[in-house]
Amino acid sequence: MLLRLKASMLSALRIVSLMLPWSGTMAQAQDFDRNDLDSWLSSEQTLAAAKISANLLGNGAVLASPSRSGPDYYFHWTRDAALTIDVVLDRYVASNQLEDRAAYLRQAQNYVDFSLKIQSQPTLSGSIQDHFANFGEPKFEVTGIGYQQPWGRPQTDGPALRAVSLMRIYKLALQRLDAQQQFSASMPGMKNAILADLEYTAYHWRDQGYDLWEEVRGQHFYNALVQQRALVAGAAFVKTYGVPGDAPRYLAEAAALEAQLARFWDPGRGYFVETINRSGGLDYKSSNLDSGVVLASLHALGENSYLLPNDDRILASAHALRSTFATLFPINKVSRDRAQLQLAPAIGRYPEDRYDGIGVSQGHPWFIATAALGELSYRAASLYAAADRIVITAQNEAFFADLPGIGQRLRRGDTLARGDAAFRDVLDALLRSGDEYLARVRYHAAMGGELTEQFDRYTGYERGASDLSWSYASLFKAVQARSQLIAVLQK
Repeated sequence: MLLRLKASMLSALRIVSLMLPWSGTMAQAQDFDRNDLDSWLSSEQTLAAAKISANLLGNGAVLASPSRSGPDYYFHWTRDAALTIDVVLDRYVASNQLEDRAAYLRQAQNYVDFSLKIQSQPTLSGSIQDHFANFGEPKFEVTGIGYQQPWGRPQTDGPALRAVSLMRIYKLALQRLDAQQQFSASMPGMKNAILADLEYTAYHWRDQGYDLWEEVRGQHFYNALVQQRALVAGAAFVKTYGVPGDAPRYLAEAAALEAQLARFWDPGRGYFVETINRSGGLDYKSSNLDSGVVLASLHALGENSYLLPNDDRILASAHALRSTFATLFPINKVSRDRAQLQLAPAIGRYPEDRYDGIGVSQGHPWFIATAALGELSYRAASLYAAADRIVITAQNEAFFADLPGIGQRLRRGDTLARGDAAFRDVLDALLRSGDEYLARVRYHAAMGGELTEQFDRYTGYERGASDLSWSYASLFKAVQARSQLIAVLQK
């Protein structure tokens, strides 16, 4: 439910929001202790999977949201769909129930079929003869027809993410008997679709296009990092399943993308900027600070990943987001719930955001971005645990200074190794930091756990598109990363 407030009410609500812990569409606070957080996250992960399933249409279209007005998100976005289907595959891999596994495989099969259909569609993004330029179309009608109205196009990240999701399905079909039976007839078509997405990515990554928020034209950190991941994975894929001679070309393009990514680091600002070579779209993102940088590091995770979540510069960018939004959103002045559980700051897309979930006024926190900061903490901790070493540097020291309970004890130049008491303390603090972000998500979720796109910067009420698939996928991935970290810490 979108809360619409008259301007005369805003100043009063700004004051009230600092006094009362608002939460959910029913405006009721949800109090919980640390043990209860485990229970809520478990049930919320199950809800997220169910809500995602409800947004998967029988023809394979993946709804961004069931909302058809205010805003209309009743479309299949290539990017969102790939990120969403990854959760379906996670559920399939984790399930021991034959009936559930079969349902997940059918959903994945439908996604494959729909992906093949839209790859063949003419779109306003370009010609299929131009190295599959039609793939740059960001969203499609649920019938599979490319969107025909003005939009921010092309968007070059979608084909890379789709290639990664299809490669995962393809490999599962080779490794598991039930998946092999499900996909036996579609394997040739799936392989061709993967190769086409890789060709698009290898050829078009240098093109000017729009960012993941569909607002700025230029070259973007998010696009470049997920493209780099797709090409590295694609090189390994074609060596085994495609044309091995294409692998060196994909690796060369991936290396060029790494060089491109280095250009996004701004030492003066101390974080990765999202866009360089801007050539159109919105012109008021003066900070160039964007949660897309954190999302990119998470969505590009895989074998031989580049710019991992514990990279000093990724952590510096995460700190910049946290410190900026902590003071920007009035709701962040409510830092604890009634049970005194600490809440991390709610995180938005970027500080200058003006999209309010339905129109243009002021931007608000997003569930996607807030959960992503939590996931980053969990994954960074797991990576440090695997490396048996943490080094506090000039770039990451501000991030570590924010960690609860230990941040002020750490100094630039400290090197912590497994066996040091402080090493385990840092890992525990990263777990706690991630929990505080997910506690913030819970604090603003609806009473039933439903997640929209945004929640109001003043009141904490949910707003924007209802049951957003990407919101559920982002939370699901964060909880999954948390569980993996806890398993590591219990060894």
